[in-house]
Amino acid sequence: MFPTRDVMDAATTFYDLEHIRGWILDEIPALEGRLHHGDTDPYLTLDLAQGGRIVIGKMTTGMLTRWVVVTPGHPEPVVHEIESKEDYARIIRAAIDDVEAGAAAAE
Repeated sequence: MFPTRDVMDAATTFYDLEHIRGWILDEIPALEGRLHHGDTDPYLTLDLAQGGRIVIGKMTTGMLTRWVVVTPGHPEPVVHEIESKEDYARIIRAAIDDVEAGAAAAE
C-alpha cells in the first residue's frame, strides 16, 4: 500500500520545517530550546520572553502557497513573506528587537 497524498504532504512539511529550523539555529543558536514544532504541527513557534509568539508556516492565498513568518505587531500581527532562507533569521532578530524595545519603553 502506498502512502496517501495527505501523508506525503505532511511528511514534506515536517522535513521542510526541520530545514527551516536548522537554518535559523545556524544563525541564532541561542534559540535552540525555544524554537520548535510538534509532530503534528504544520508550523514552527517561538514564544517571546516579553509575551507574544512568532509563527512560521505556509500560507495559501487563492492558488498561491508560500512560507511566511508572522510576528507580533500593533494593532495586528505582521505577515512577512520569505524570499530566501536568510530572511527567517533576519525577520526573527528584528521581531525580537522590536518586542524588547517595546518592553523597555513600557518600563
